[in-house]
Amino acid sequence: MAPSAISPTSATHEGSSNNSSLANGHGNGHANGIPVSAPLSSSNGLSSTTPDTTLDLLCVGFGPASLAIAIALHDAAPSPAPNVLFLEKQPQFAWHAGMQLPGAKMQISFLKDLATPRDPRSHFTFLNYLFCKGRLNTFINLSTFLPSRMEYEDYLRWCASHFEEQGKVAYGMEMEGVRVGERGADGKVTSWEVTARAPTGELIKRRAKNVVIAVGGRPVIPQNLRGLKHVAHSSQFATSITHIQEREQGRKLRFAVVGSGQSAAEIFNDLSSRFPDSQVKLIIRGASLRPSDDSPFVNEIFDPDRVDGIYAQD
Repeated sequence: MAPSAISPTSATHEGSSNNSSLANGHGNGHANGIPVSAPLSSSNGLSSTTPDTTLDLLCVGFGPASLAIAIALHDAAPSPAPNVLFLEKQPQFAWHAGMQLPGAKMQISFLKDLATPRDPRSHFTFLNYLFCKGRLNTFINLSTFLPSRMEYEDYLRWCASHFEEQGKVAYGMEMEGVRVGERGADGKVTSWEVTARAPTGELIKRRAKNVVIAVGGRPVIPQNLRGLKHVAHSSQFATSITHIQEREQGRKLRFAVVGSGQSAAEIFNDLSSRFPDSQVKLIIRGASLRPSDDSPFVNEIFDPDRVDGIYAQD
């Protein structure tokens, strides 16, 4: 791997600081302040690490993007195996926890999982997950390509657990910054230094040749509405609505859902069924809701060779 720092927003500046999420491990023990789990199995393509090891790759965030990287490295089984670590801010793996609504389904085929388009023989396909969980025949009998969102999150958790058990993931890690670690004789960066705050409050530093920033999106609420107890972002809906039910029990409620995407539509339906006597209004910018464009032509943009084609244009 050539030394690099990669991010959706590019974190390649010296001395950059960011209180974003990092990724990694359940606390079955601690190594240099970082919670780690069971020892790494020698049967995969990722090497175990020690606190003093210069990592080949450190991923900040352990959501679907970083999980896909972990699986791709595992399946590639390079020799020698790279030293990899994932740092995550959350206390455990979670995917869209605030939108796990009853009856909510995925909007894409289960075949577009973390492995199938790249290698259908991978251990980490959704079908193999169903087989290992004893639910394959049940899912087949549903005659659908769209699993429930809750089941798909369970699939992601199942994939993540493989790397948690190998000590490749550290949870509860708050990223403090990424800095240039070392430079070669030619002045080029050869390593990066990542600083994170452990759940104990201790500052942890790890050095890596390559850093990937994959912290996901952040909720955006208009400035004049922030902090109001009656305003919640869709990403926290499933948890905040429980508090509303407890606080406003017995009252006739009025809700305004702002947005015209899938999340807004799902929240509108959930509120209407959860509070049948309430008034629920959907506020959108356009004249009407529009269905998503998921035609075969549009979906080709997600094909692996299309991704390679886009990057080849740089």
